[in-house]
Amino acid sequence: MKKIFHKTILFATLLIFAFSAANGQSMGPAKRSKKSGGPKKKNIYAGESKSDFVENSEKGSVNWTDQYIEAEGNSVYDTTRFKIKNQAKLMAQRGALVDAQRNLLEIVNGVLVEGQTTVKDLVVVSDDVKTKVSGMLKGAIQVGKTKFEDGVATVKLRIPLYEDGLAEAVDTTTPPVAPPVIPGPVTDSLPKNILMTVNGEYKPRLFPKLTDAQNQTILDMADSFDPTKGKAPKILRQSKEALDAMKGKKGTELLEVTADKLGNLVLNEKSKARVEKWKKAGLIVWSIVKKLILPI
Repeated sequence: MKKIFHKTILFATLLIFAFSAANGQSMGPAKRSKKSGGPKKKNIYAGESKSDFVENSEKGSVNWTDQYIEAEGNSVYDTTRFKIKNQAKLMAQRGALVDAQRNLLEIVNGVLVEGQTTVKDLVVVSDDVKTKVSGMLKGAIQVGKTKFEDGVATVKLRIPLYEDGLAEAVDTTTPPVAPPVIPGPVTDSLPKNILMTVNGEYKPRLFPKLTDAQNQTILDMADSFDPTKGKAPKILRQSKEALDAMKGKKGTELLEVTADKLGNLVLNEKSKARVEKWKKAGLIVWSIVKKLILPI
């Protein structure tokens, strides 16, 4: 009787395990993964991390942190015109690529270059810019492989914002002259990590302009941008607590600015004095500022 009883218990236990596995349930108590720390929260900024600054649209996005523009294109299989499945699949892929290029152009046209001027504004008045932008879109890099799902082909394309990217296509200025050798005292006083913090809202421009409270231009990035190096501060978000922690960090200096209605970044008096000092030493400020930080 004992053997029959034990066999019955074992059989019942196996049935319970089988039923639980089929329904995706766990027999043990729910445990948090030490690595994940529980379920991940949805990223409201749609970037790689909470601090990433990404402008999203229906057609794609502009990632100002990793500095690229991305767009997605879709195309449905045309099984009426193309009876062979592989042929319909190939044509759908080509259609998705064209759709992605069209969507990428729409996003690119809306990017602010400087002040209230968009890429589209420059394309309309300059054939040279139009040709360069067109060539860049044709050379857009496909991200990942083409997805084929439920009779739809999906392609994702990407172009860089700065290095070998959009900024070079719309930049009509000559490359800056190499700065002179920096005197010793200035080099010694130059912080290792220079950050620019924006008080309030700011819509990014390819070429930001630094001004003072009297609206006098201190530095125009369009004049100092070097397309061969493609350097520009990465834009990201940080909380007030994180910014406060940075202020007391050795080797880090925060330049405080406020965005005006034209999109210019207005320096406060203390930050203006620092920038003017670096300019006199021959430093290109936009190449030494590592990040442009917006508040969360």
